[in-house]
Amino acid sequence: MSFLEGYGGAIAGAVSVLKDTVSASNNLDKIHGELNDAVKTLLAKRNDYQDELQRQKSKMATNEYTDWVYRVMKIEHDVKDLETRFEEEKNRSRIWEPIQRSNFFQEMKDKCERVVTLTQEGKQLGEVMVDSPPKPVESMEAPDICKFRTLQMHVDEILAILENDKVKGIRIHGMVGSGKTAIMRSLNNREEVGKRFDIVLWLQVSTECNKENLSIEKLQGAIARRLKFAVESTSDADEVAKRISEELEGKRYLLLLDDVKQDLDLSRLGIPKSKNGSKIVLTTRFAHVCSSMVNRAVKVNRLSGDEAWTFFHDILEISELTENTKISRLAWKIVEKCDGLLLLLKMLASDFKMRKSEAEWDDGYNNFIKWPAIEHEGMRELYELLKFCYNNLNSAQKNCFCYGAIYAEDSEIPIDCLLDCWRAENFLGNDDDGDKLRINGRNILQHLKNVSLLEEGLTTEYVRMHKIMRQVALHDGEHTHMVKTNEALRKPPDLKHWLEKNWISLMDNELQMLPECPDSSELSTLFLQKNLMLKEIPASFFDNMISD
Repeated sequence: MSFLEGYGGAIAGAVSVLKDTVSASNNLDKIHGELNDAVKTLLAKRNDYQDELQRQKSKMATNEYTDWVYRVMKIEHDVKDLETRFEEEKNRSRIWEPIQRSNFFQEMKDKCERVVTLTQEGKQLGEVMVDSPPKPVESMEAPDICKFRTLQMHVDEILAILENDKVKGIRIHGMVGSGKTAIMRSLNNREEVGKRFDIVLWLQVSTECNKENLSIEKLQGAIARRLKFAVESTSDADEVAKRISEELEGKRYLLLLDDVKQDLDLSRLGIPKSKNGSKIVLTTRFAHVCSSMVNRAVKVNRLSGDEAWTFFHDILEISELTENTKISRLAWKIVEKCDGLLLLLKMLASDFKMRKSEAEWDDGYNNFIKWPAIEHEGMRELYELLKFCYNNLNSAQKNCFCYGAIYAEDSEIPIDCLLDCWRAENFLGNDDDGDKLRINGRNILQHLKNVSLLEEGLTTEYVRMHKIMRQVALHDGEHTHMVKTNEALRKPPDLKHWLEKNWISLMDNELQMLPECPDSSELSTLFLQKNLMLKEIPASFFDNMISD
């Protein structure tokens, strides 16, 4: 038995007795006393209901209860007026005129009976509160991206696309940590979005280190909680889908799907087809996902250098640190290494803000540039995400991806050259048909771009590898390598570094000579491009290398 039921049961008998007493009484003073007691009982019940509503902030009052409270408030006002008149008449004369006394007596008697009736109605109300309807928009924590033109530009672009009635779905794609979720959260919170749609639904479609979307049942459960109805009573996904569809039918909805890893069948979830301007926006690191439900795509760009510095500095929050010349110089190097990657900037700034001295910054920076070989505080989450992307590749794709890392950092990698190298390394298969191998190579290249492990270059003839992706490739690849690019080397590395290496890259240096007869019997790739001071290669240089 609930509190309110217990309270109602306790007063039921008292109400019945009070009605009988009022009806039988001919004593005005007694009726006056009974009226005051009845009003106190009524208002006490009203206040108990109100206190309960105040405690249940997620609930709202029923229409029936709201009407009852209005009538209680009105009679409370009437009784106060009657009380004032009672005191005035009583003070004016001890002996009332019979008619006046009779009329006033009957009015007070009627009011008393009305109060008793309202008390009985209050007891019989049943439900006085229900779940409040879902808010059109559930505001989310989101970074302030207004001062970051690159991110704001994407939000403005998406807002403009949402105005186009012909567009039903928008895909936001980009590499891990590029700011896709930040853009989506900012979109969720925009005032114009709340005005345009009846309801905005945010759905986290996958967990960070899971290669698949969450199950249909888990996704339906999240939608049901947002729409405020229970699904615990059934395990039938079709029944839940029908209920979701009924809740959304006729509503103009915006469905925000974050981190989609696979194609998604919205009909199985219960999402009705858009007929009234409803839209879908999704984020993904895979540029090919959900192509059937989207007809516009937005590729997320990295922050510019100035934006990256502003973002890093804002999280750092301590201007005195960057006013130190040495720390400021290290901070700029860190920001430059992040190459506009939002998640990485956030992680590093959060770590370095705890470092108060030059020595601590030195130590942190040295660990960072050797990451992931040396673990850096705060970087494990990013490494797990990047390693997850790498582990989802098959063997040939992994080899091709890691091979791209032996090119110099930030370089434009010529696609034709890359494909030829992949073929020479037998990554594309053993088929004698060169055209088939090249098609296979193009397919692998496209897949690596689709999953954001490689990026478009300045032209369609080139690709690029983000420097953070490059570090993961160099650390986790199965081939042994020596990669010393763009280090201004004048002399070649010591002979011991040439032992048992599969790949060696000495691009973009100032080499003037190469060693005599290095022991490189396992070497299959050697890059020496852009060593403009290297005039001659010793005749014995290739003696211990693979000849076929």
